[in-house]
Amino acid sequence: MSAARAHPRGLARVWTAPAAALLALALAAALLASAGLSCGRQGSGFVCTCTYLTDRDDEYQVKVEVCAKSAEDALGKAKDCAADSPAPIQRCQCIAVEGGQCKLGECKKPEKK
Repeated sequence: MSAARAHPRGLARVWTAPAAALLALALAAALLASAGLSCGRQGSGFVCTCTYLTDRDDEYQVKVEVCAKSAEDALGKAKDCAADSPAPIQRCQCIAVEGGQCKLGECKKPEKK
């Protein structure tokens, strides 16, 4: 008779020290990899002002906050973020916000006061 007790389904329930160590190492590696992936999705914050023309050719502005890799990327993200404006967006200007990181692709419209 063997030293390990047999499970009713025929699988051994006893973990050996090397197998447990390998499992712990694999779990640690998976956690580190997922942490690294989430860090890769970090960007910088930008405050952008986008303009659009009304049917009377009046120029209006909408402010948005976006998270992007670069200032150039922020322009495109701002235009997409402001796309629900009453008319097509003509252009956007973005200024980087100092401090902190944000989730890449984030888009917010500040509340009007």
